[in-house]
Amino acid sequence: MSKTIINRLLVAIGIMIVAYGLILFWQSRQAAPGVVVPVNTVSLRATVDKLDISLGGDRVTLTKGDSRWFLGKKRVNPDKIKIFLDAIKDLKFIRVVSTKTKNLAAYGLDPKQSKSLKLFENKKLLQTLVIGSPASSNSFYIKIGSEPSVYEAGGG
Repeated sequence: MSKTIINRLLVAIGIMIVAYGLILFWQSRQAAPGVVVPVNTVSLRATVDKLDISLGGDRVTLTKGDSRWFLGKKRVNPDKIKIFLDAIKDLKFIRVVSTKTKNLAAYGLDPKQSKSLKLFENKKLLQTLVIGSPASSNSFYIKIGSEPSVYEAGGG
């Protein structure tokens, strides 16, 4: 893998960390009563050993081995991964925005605009989170796997 590709992938990881950092910053937001949480983000954080992150055409895969995280063979700062996984754990689903996936581009959830995060444990896909455009100044549109609903979610 060339240095240019590795640098692009590291920039993509940085963008995702910043996005999740913003979600963490807005932790004062509470989930609306009656919103069914579609995924147990707390348990996901505890068991994840592989992260597959896609941003447009770029894709980054981070793997955990011997309690260390790697991008290919290069070690990754564990503090940054912890911040990233904590942000996932702290996600609060505020409301269901749509129960149909007909106009994903309106939410920034089409493949060209969205950020996709696949979480794995022992090579088994646990969950896919697709992150779209900001819904407000402190939340984003999120789609869970192949589920047709679109959610507004923010930090815990």
